[in-house]
Amino acid sequence: GALLGALVLVDAVLPDERRHPWQPPRGVLTGLAGAIKLVPLAVVPYWVVTRQWRAARNAVATVGVTWAAAWLVLPSGSAAVFLEGGLREPIDSAGDLRRLDNQSVGGFGMRLLERPDVPTAVWFPLAVLVGLAGLWVALRCHRRGDEVAAVVALGIMVPLANQASWVHHAVWLVALPGILLGDGRRVRQVAAAAGAFLLLAVPPTHWGTNPFEPITQEYVGILMVAALAALAWAPTGSGSRPGSAGAPGR
Repeated sequence: GALLGALVLVDAVLPDERRHPWQPPRGVLTGLAGAIKLVPLAVVPYWVVTRQWRAARNAVATVGVTWAAAWLVLPSGSAAVFLEGGLREPIDSAGDLRRLDNQSVGGFGMRLLERPDVPTAVWFPLAVLVGLAGLWVALRCHRRGDEVAAVVALGIMVPLANQASWVHHAVWLVALPGILLGDGRRVRQVAAAAGAFLLLAVPPTHWGTNPFEPITQEYVGILMVAALAALAWAPTGSGSRPGSAGAPGR
């Protein structure tokens, strides 16, 4: 998960123009990550909305080429994944989705309702709302020229909006202190980054006696929601792609 996230983050800071022979076209690294795990592909609709056509096209093309190559090399395995329900196998074989390491909207709903599933009529609208909120945060980050923050917002949004997402899917939170720190020229940037680091480094299991256990057992989910809010109103100054963010790719 961390490696795939790193590929997408590197892609986020690449300029639209290839400046070095070793530099892949922007969108290719995200396509490679998305061919392995679907979460990174949340960046593609964002690129379409922000008119970064070249990156979106390259990502989709890379996924298609990678999956086609996989089908040629492993046709039976590819058929099992795409035609025989293999995409749902990790969820179907996970057992009770109410357990605490499922920190998604669906997992929270199952624990709240004390049942092993959540009706689609309840879960799906909530997932859509979370998805729209994540896209809105990403667009705010894009407008202030911070493509890394935009991608991290999308990476946080997808596991949060899901029916079943495990704690390790929140790996995108690792980038939060650095984004909030920005250039470190303002006291509020340093304070926000330090607060985010402490929240990530000292989870409730290290708090000793915890009278707020019913709340803190949802710690990662709450932290993901708080991270989206922090990214939406983060102090500006990180400027991950100066001069190129906001410019539509062609």
